[in-house]
Amino acid sequence: MMEGFSVDADLPMDDLHEIFNDSYQRVFSSKHSEAAFFSGFYLRFLKASPAVREHFKNTDMDQQADMLKKSFFHVHKLFITKKPTPYMEGIASKHSKAHLNIGPELYETWMEALLGTVEEFDPKFSPSIEEAWLRVMSFGVDY
Repeated sequence: MMEGFSVDADLPMDDLHEIFNDSYQRVFSSKHSEAAFFSGFYLRFLKASPAVREHFKNTDMDQQADMLKKSFFHVHKLFITKKPTPYMEGIASKHSKAHLNIGPELYETWMEALLGTVEEFDPKFSPSIEEAWLRVMSFGVDY
């Protein structure tokens, strides 16, 4: 798991999966909320660090948001099956030292921005929802 985040390993996988799914549905209940979520996430993420802004300085942010949305599906699938999809393998390769060279500190910043955005967009946000998002998304980050 990522440094700086604690997880409750006693929460059953089925509970995590259900809590995550319910929150995901609330966060992305409409096309408007989906666009607002990704816009809000990237605003929060870019404000968090000059290193983040540097990595994204020449990025088409609409395309980036579409890729992040797609990656949520693949990370969730990885969480359930424990088997990466070819898409996940591609993301891992792209973010490796050999390509984009994304350091571990940026993953922590990414997770903090994600959890803060989920808190903003899920009206039922709670510690168990935070835990579910952290545990599910950590599978992708760790991979």
